[in-house]
Formats: sequence, structure tokens, C-alpha cells
Amino acid sequence: MEASLSLLTTNCPELLEDIASFLPASHIAFGLRPVCKDTAGLLNAPEYKAVRLSQSCPAFAFQARWGCKSAYAQLKLSQRQELLALVAASGDVENMDCVMAHAPDCWSTATLTSTARAGHRDVLRSMAAKGAVIDAHALDAAAGTG
Repeated sequence: MEASLSLLTTNCPELLEDIASFLPASHIAFGLRPVCKDTAGLLNAPEYKAVRLSQSCPAFAFQARWGCKSAYAQLKLSQRQELLALVAASGDVENMDCVMAHAPDCWSTATLTSTARAGHRDVLRSMAAKGAVIDAHALDAAAGTG
């Protein structure tokens, strides 16, 4: 893969940039940029280096950072809640499950409601399966998304 991306970077940089434009920034940062120096050089703009927890993130990269209890040790409850809210907003069930497994105390009504409002029913189901209580506000928000 490295050789083919290097050829693509050298011979058709516009095509690689077009492909990258369809990917979330974190997938570029963790998936494309590390493949080879040529690709990293081409995809060097700040938007290709940004990782936003509110967007889908490759599970391997997310779990490398957030996949153990010690990752949450220095965070206050409000920070853990914000982390879960951002990850839930991404709609990424696997990463949200990772946060819930290591910081089960961090779900909140506001997170549930915003997740429902965004239409992430799979995330809500997973949160409910892990003990989050889905209240009337979250149900109303979920119903409003169709």
C-alpha cells in the first residue's frame, strides 16, 4: 500500500487530495498520513492533522488513547461527560462503548438528549444497554428526528 500511495502522491496528487476530502480528518491523520512520507507531505495542511472527537475516529487510534482507566484519571467528571458527549455526537458506537467501559459514570441527560437529537439511535441503544437511563427529554428528541 505504501508504494501505491507514494505513486499516487507523486503522479496524481489532486486525486489523493480529492479522496482525502471525503474522509473525516481523524481518518486522514491516523490512516493516510502515516503510510509514507510523500503522503504525509502532501496532506500536511492543518485540516488533515486535526482530530475532532465529535467526528468518527478509527477505533485503533481512539482506543490507544482512551482504552484504559488511567486515561480518565486526571479528568474531572465534567470533562469525562464532555468527552462522552463529543464521542456520542460522532455516532461512533465502538468509541462510545470504549468511554462507557472505562468511565461509566460520565453519561448525562444532556448527552443523551443531544445524541437523540442527532439521530444516533445505535449510540442511544448502546448507552441504554450499559445502564444509561433514557428519559422523556431524550425520547422526545429522538422522536423529533423521525
